[in-house]
Amino acid sequence: MQDYPQFDWDYARTHRVETLPEGGMVIHLNDNCVIVLTPFPFPLCSPFKRKANGELFKHMHDPHKPGDAGLP
Repeated sequence: MQDYPQFDWDYARTHRVETLPEGGMVIHLNDNCVIVLTPFPFPLCSPFKRKANGELFKHMHDPHKPGDAGLP
């Protein structure tokens, strides 16, 4: 099995709710917006869009090694 770099997953979808070390919680709504719950809810949003990860197909044409599963 060939080791490719880990795909850059959407952090908000894989880590929806987190606790803060100083107390409270953070709820990720999407990549740009969170709600911070420390005594009172406080929404924070970034007005900028994230750039697309251009490395999605970076290793698509790499040569295959013998023994890779499912390859002729």
